[in-house]
Amino acid sequence: MMIRNYLKIAFRNIRKQKAYALINILGLAVGLASFILIMLWVKDELSYESLYKDADRIFLLHTQHMEGDKFEINPMTPYPLASSIRNEIPEALKTTKFRHTEAVIRNGDKIFRETAVCAADASFFELFSNPFIAGNRKTALSMPHSCVITEKIAEKYFGTANPIGKTLIFNTKENYTVTGIIEDTPYNTHLDYEIFIPLPRVATSIADTNSWSSQYLRTYLLAPEDANQKALNIKLTKLMRKHLPEDKYIEIKTQPISKLHLQSPDNKNQGMQYVYLFTVTGILIILIACINFMNIAISLSLKRAREIGLKKVVGAGRGQLITQFMSEAFIQSLAALIIAMVLVELLRPFFNELTGKAIILPYLNTWFLPSLGGLLFLITLLAGSYPAFLLSSFKPVNAFRGNLVKGKGKDSFRKILVIFQFAVSIALIIGSLMIFRQLHYISHKSLGFEAENVIFFPVEGNLNQRYEVFYQELMRHPGIAGAARALHVPGSINSITTGLDWEEKADDKPVTFSFESIDEHYIETMGMDLISGRNFSNEFARDSLNVIINEEAIKVLGFDDPVGKNFWIDGKSEKGKIIGVVRNFNAMPLMHEIKPLIFTRLPFYYQRIFVRLQPGNPKEAISHIKASWNKYVPGYPFDYHFLDQRIEKVYNNEMRIGKIALAFTILAILITCIGLFGLASHTARQKTREIGIRRVFGASSSSLVWMFVKNFAKWVLIANLIAWPLAWYFVSDWLTNFAYRIEMQWHIFLLAALSALILAIFTVIYQSWTAAMKNPVETLKYE
Repeated sequence: MMIRNYLKIAFRNIRKQKAYALINILGLAVGLASFILIMLWVKDELSYESLYKDADRIFLLHTQHMEGDKFEINPMTPYPLASSIRNEIPEALKTTKFRHTEAVIRNGDKIFRETAVCAADASFFELFSNPFIAGNRKTALSMPHSCVITEKIAEKYFGTANPIGKTLIFNTKENYTVTGIIEDTPYNTHLDYEIFIPLPRVATSIADTNSWSSQYLRTYLLAPEDANQKALNIKLTKLMRKHLPEDKYIEIKTQPISKLHLQSPDNKNQGMQYVYLFTVTGILIILIACINFMNIAISLSLKRAREIGLKKVVGAGRGQLITQFMSEAFIQSLAALIIAMVLVELLRPFFNELTGKAIILPYLNTWFLPSLGGLLFLITLLAGSYPAFLLSSFKPVNAFRGNLVKGKGKDSFRKILVIFQFAVSIALIIGSLMIFRQLHYISHKSLGFEAENVIFFPVEGNLNQRYEVFYQELMRHPGIAGAARALHVPGSINSITTGLDWEEKADDKPVTFSFESIDEHYIETMGMDLISGRNFSNEFARDSLNVIINEEAIKVLGFDDPVGKNFWIDGKSEKGKIIGVVRNFNAMPLMHEIKPLIFTRLPFYYQRIFVRLQPGNPKEAISHIKASWNKYVPGYPFDYHFLDQRIEKVYNNEMRIGKIALAFTILAILITCIGLFGLASHTARQKTREIGIRRVFGASSSSLVWMFVKNFAKWVLIANLIAWPLAWYFVSDWLTNFAYRIEMQWHIFLLAALSALILAIFTVIYQSWTAAMKNPVETLKYE
């Protein structure tokens, strides 16, 4: 009965103040919706690799080596490493290795190019617990021409028929029998493959499977629950150095796959810093919304002065008043939560598009509804406790006089809350502006090659053997400016080579360079600068032994003029020479510095063809390329990509982070303005009589508005003093993730301060102007 009475009174009071209640509820709803979306994003980020039950014990092995004069870490390892670990390190319960590959697959008239193909050991599914729908995980990849496919691929090629035992044709020549079907791989794993085939079929065609110098695949091991990771690293490093005695600097570093998505193998935060950033942002947005609730609730206290005084006179205790105010806070918080959930459902598709995720609301999960209940309780406590305790503490005599909020301390506390709100908003504005400036910088920075108007596609079938006639066919079209072959896509050259030696090498220090195999047209086609020496040429038979280096490599070699110097790769008996130097270009994304690199001319490494199109309409040229492709590579689909678009995809995650930061910055500013509106309303009510007296003595409306604006502007300026150093620290830390980054510029901070000041002024002007325009007779008639 008592609870029902409290709720009835709460509803009655809310109806009396519909406008302010609506502002309160909407402010809380926007804050709650923002917080829920952020927390769903955070939970999704933390859920990566949750598909695998032993994710904390499955370690990916990285090699740390000298690249130039610096240590670099790379997840590529040699082929024999996994079997040697099984034989020599008892802590490794199981090992496996794999390599990403691609294939053109056909079944009947269904033919597609598949890019999510994993060439793996037979032991792959013993480590990785992908749920099997059909087949035996222990033997599914044990036969040379077996393959495991996902449900999606099974439906794609076989429809509703049972694919077990049926055949898929790979690259028009090899038949693979389907021996297993697994559930579709979720997006929140780094092993998002759809087709699995035995590794030996792929590896033997790429490199010597007995070589320790050639590092081109990933190795994993399963460790016991009590394994000491540091001790394991030491044993693995000893094993690696045993087989590469000439490389005394090489090390193996392990990393649990549960940390791959958010941390680098050297334990530096990468994605994890965004998790921290947005978690803090979500909490701050909730705090801002709760502060708004407090300020608006207290601003209404003057209208409720007699109510509070009368209740105290007739015997209402402080506890009863606190319960009443908390009941009102609960009802408004509950209404805000309901509206917030509606907003979340409405905004979720846009949020998923913005973040590149597939987030759903897990209503059926046991933790979700209790979490919402806990959030409701916390918000009610945060938003309602201060007004409840403050308004219930006053004496009846003060209540009847309307002096509920008398005292500098209480007023100062509310000012501190508003300053806090603006400090958060200003810091978020600075962060968003700096993020977008950095992203604009890396998206427009010259990479050292020309990515525009270039398409690329894979080398298929026997195209390498027929390439010369294919090349001549392409160049007949006036819309084609050049064509070339290479191993990697520029901007993603991640292969390395060791065992390097050269003329007059100062010591036996092992050196690792980035490695790319190109043909004689590549440098010109990609718009790179050959600054000395010559290019590869068909006129020189020994160019298969010779190399071209970049400027960064010169620093390691120690030559003033390296052209003509002898150079060896992987201990070859025949000596090659350095025949040219290419100007530095970004072989990897701009998060990485430029590293020493060598170009070789080894045709068996060519995997991609690049074609530069003339500016203008590329459709005719692409149609000609497709026709030539169908002529020389029949049976293979023509699947091409634009190089500049592929490079842009590398920065998709950073672009999304910038957009998310901007969206929640706008929401934080919106909620802050709602709070400022409430405080301005409260201040205007407090100063009603003062304004009336000033008007009687001749004060103009504009001077009264300026009086209000001046006070609020002061708080915004104080907020800047708090926000600037915080923003400087966190943005500087974020920028360290980029090898190429912008400088911190003061005009960004001034722009943020000016934006916050303008927002504050426009928010305050309405309330201050309304108060200043009131008739003094009305404001003073009860005095």
